[in-house]
Amino acid sequence: MNEKDNDAFNEKRSEYLDGMNLPKEIAIKVKPPPPKYDYSKKESWAALPSGPVSYADLEPVDEPLLDNKDRPCDCFFVHPTGYFGFEYLNQPADDEQANERTRFMLAGQASAFSSRCRIYAPKYRQGSAALYYMGDKLIKPSDQMDVSKDNDSSKDPWSLAYDDVANAFRYYIQHYNNGRPFILASHSQGSGHMSRLLEEELEHNWKEFKSNFIACYMIGARIPMKRIDEYKYLKMCQSPFESGVVIGWDTASVKAKQPSDGIKIIGTNPYTWRSGGDINPISGSYNTGILNLKIKFNGPGGKPIENAENPMLGLAFGAVAEGIGKRFDPNILFNPNNGNNNKNKWTFTTQINSTTGELLIPDPPEHLPELKNWYHIFGAPIPGGSFPFGYHVCDFLFFWGNIRDNVIERVDKFVLNKKVKKSSKL
Repeated sequence: MNEKDNDAFNEKRSEYLDGMNLPKEIAIKVKPPPPKYDYSKKESWAALPSGPVSYADLEPVDEPLLDNKDRPCDCFFVHPTGYFGFEYLNQPADDEQANERTRFMLAGQASAFSSRCRIYAPKYRQGSAALYYMGDKLIKPSDQMDVSKDNDSSKDPWSLAYDDVANAFRYYIQHYNNGRPFILASHSQGSGHMSRLLEEELEHNWKEFKSNFIACYMIGARIPMKRIDEYKYLKMCQSPFESGVVIGWDTASVKAKQPSDGIKIIGTNPYTWRSGGDINPISGSYNTGILNLKIKFNGPGGKPIENAENPMLGLAFGAVAEGIGKRFDPNILFNPNNGNNNKNKWTFTTQINSTTGELLIPDPPEHLPELKNWYHIFGAPIPGGSFPFGYHVCDFLFFWGNIRDNVIERVDKFVLNKKVKKSSKL
């Protein structure tokens, strides 16, 4: 790397990553990829109904969950980036800090689907966050790396990660699904892989999946609208009850400078579940719950978590803001419209930018300093967010209640329709 490249990289790195406690010196040479996962083993899954109780099953106080055996639907969930290492470009299975962040994501994101779904969330050799900031000039293979074509070392890190996701999905379909209705869900890097999975698995095998596929909540990856338009079977969501649809948004401040790349991304409004419209503000009265960092969750089995050693809740990036490995207090679903503490009330409008497709919201008010300060930790430019006030890491957090409520509505409607169709054939 020449001096000019080095200066440019360090400038960007300072701007983007100062709050993430990443190493000051970047290891140019990286090790060979870690071994692939065996999805027949329970330990290869971050959440599995037949495995240990997972953080995806954290539920809000006074909203008890159905037992897994009684949930009528499955959710295959692909988590976002939680690995920030440089030694490997794909996460090794034994990186406990990354595994801890995955548990954060299960609690803050996958839990929105647990009201009706059994959660299947594979571990995968996710690409490092460093890849979003490191150009090709900054990455070299190790001298010991085997780059033969039939070896994982010959694949780029994103393809390697996708291979794991695809293998996990195929294993889920073959061994766990058993003809049940299912939802796909993802965020950020996970949604990047999900976009490819939709094309290569669902679109190409639509006859196999069409009778049981409900929806794909593919959030926070700036997926071009053009890509969905090219699908033959899948379509963008336009109502709260449709099936066979794709849902997605990227949250940004109304004050943010909008991207100028000319690419319109998928934009579903989680207040109305319409895509591509809602260019005028929709009332914040439609918000049915955000995750508030100051109020506590019930843990697995309904037991309150108060002074847990590892209260792995919320979003992984929240922990990173305080330093890798540190914990935030547990969270609870906080209804900004009907909450008991009115002084903490915060409702916000949503609208879709007609040019870019982004989901625009106002910034948190000044009278909620803790809320505002936490979200503005991420006010710097971040991948997939808008400049300078991207709310990328809050894509789920702000609309957690809306997602949860919609999953209940959408799944119940789907199951009812299947029963009606079945009875009409008798």
